[in-house]
Amino acid sequence: YIQFVVRPPYWKTGWFRGIILLCAGFLFYKITRYITQKNLKERILQLEKRQAIEKERNRISRDMHDELGSGLTKIAILSEVVKKAPDDQNGIIDKISFTARLLVSNLDEMVWSLNPHNDTLQQLIAYVSEHAEQFFESTEIDFDHVIPEIIPHVVLQEEQRRAIFLCIKEFLNNSLKHSNASSVLIRWTFSGNYFCCIL
Repeated sequence: YIQFVVRPPYWKTGWFRGIILLCAGFLFYKITRYITQKNLKERILQLEKRQAIEKERNRISRDMHDELGSGLTKIAILSEVVKKAPDDQNGIIDKISFTARLLVSNLDEMVWSLNPHNDTLQQLIAYVSEHAEQFFESTEIDFDHVIPEIIPHVVLQEEQRRAIFLCIKEFLNNSLKHSNASSVLIRWTFSGNYFCCIL
């Protein structure tokens, strides 16, 4: 008799099916790992955002407590002094008025720094210029600023804007109190990805 051996096509062989199962298992592992890592990254980002928000809330709370709390306490104390010392009311009332204006100014700065519409370098320069003009308005110091016609669109974080403004504000205060200067100039320059504020 004649014996025939019929070989099955390769897709019906055990070794091919084993390779298919191995590839399917590897693909399933990769997809599962990708989804798991993606979900983990999203959770980490959400956690970081929550932590950033919580950190910002704590900072705002501290600023409100330090700036407004101390100022309101001072106004309350001065008000009590007015009641007990009616002969010297004018000087104390002037101090109360000054403290109140300072509180309003500090509150305005906080609101400005928190407003997301003020997150560009152009908004920062405009706010600094306006603040400096008002600051020297009733003094003998001449203030001027040099601003390029074209200001690049640079987005600044809230902490960056506030830090830059506080540095410039401190410079303005020192110029008025300690420099005996007759004029103050602020010059803004830009080079590539860098900007410079020359005081």
